[in-house]
Amino acid sequence: MDDGRVCKRGCTVCDVCKDEVTQCLSLGNGNASVQSNEILPFWWRMYKPAYIVTDHSCDNKSQAGNIKRDTMKCSFSLRQPGQDKPVTILSNVDCDRTELANQALFANFFPDFWKPAFGNWSLDLSKVLEEDAFKKNVFGEYKIRLHEVDYEYCACDGNDCEWKDTQINNVCETDFPITRPYLIQKSAFGTFPKATDAKLTNFYDNLGNPLINKTDLADVMILDADAYNGGSDAKFLIISESNRIAKLAVTLAKSKIPSALQGLNVKKVPNKAIYLIESTSHKAISLKPDAISTTTPFTIITKNIDLTIVGSLSVNGMFITQNGKIIFQEDSN
Repeated sequence: MDDGRVCKRGCTVCDVCKDEVTQCLSLGNGNASVQSNEILPFWWRMYKPAYIVTDHSCDNKSQAGNIKRDTMKCSFSLRQPGQDKPVTILSNVDCDRTELANQALFANFFPDFWKPAFGNWSLDLSKVLEEDAFKKNVFGEYKIRLHEVDYEYCACDGNDCEWKDTQINNVCETDFPITRPYLIQKSAFGTFPKATDAKLTNFYDNLGNPLINKTDLADVMILDADAYNGGSDAKFLIISESNRIAKLAVTLAKSKIPSALQGLNVKKVPNKAIYLIESTSHKAISLKPDAISTTTPFTIITKNIDLTIVGSLSVNGMFITQNGKIIFQEDSN
């Protein structure tokens, strides 16, 4: 084997081995994505490890190319997006180390993949990324690499055979994204979805280019309600529907107005849970949908009003505003 020879997917590491020795690293079951506060499992495999031996004999040509298993030491590095120099994260560890087998956390985490691997490890990213060598709060496409393997192999010159030290670099690598921790929902059962901060300004691709510049995210991540006016077609439909309902609706007596709408000029379509709220001057109102109905779907149409919906809906509700905004707000309780 040539000293320092580079191995990538599909290569032959040494001429005498007749077969590839390594394949690239694996993360999870396919393309892994982890949050910066999670634990990252990874492993590497041998295509055909027949030449990795525990027998220390190196006496004749039939043993040429054998690699002494207990001399194999691996070093791994991690490279942040846009950085030229990777940072060593594991140095000179046993290449056949099986760390995942000792952690109950991974007992059911695709064991059919990592158990047959030659070696497996895990990284606590919350600790690794706090090291001074890494820039803080950088998310996006990272690269993990098996950048060095040291070992002894049986080298033969004629009939003379002996163990020799050697090293290969940049054995294999794989890319994976690290994301910012986020909350998907409030409950483990998914009952109450919760919006989160979707800004991706500190996410980068492998070359360090802002991720938001490579997609249409900048166009769709609009947080200003004025940008969601729907265009002329939507305005026409809203006006048409409001005018249609205005012709059908009748003014409600105060005693008939739902508690959430008390104090407002409210009309209702007879025998339908369709309410029309109008104001001669622009104003803002807030209401809790459950105060209108918890059993029957309803529709609320407003004119010249900014409508804030507070809390969750127990039934289907449709909200239409003409010359106003709709704002959804979490209940403080």
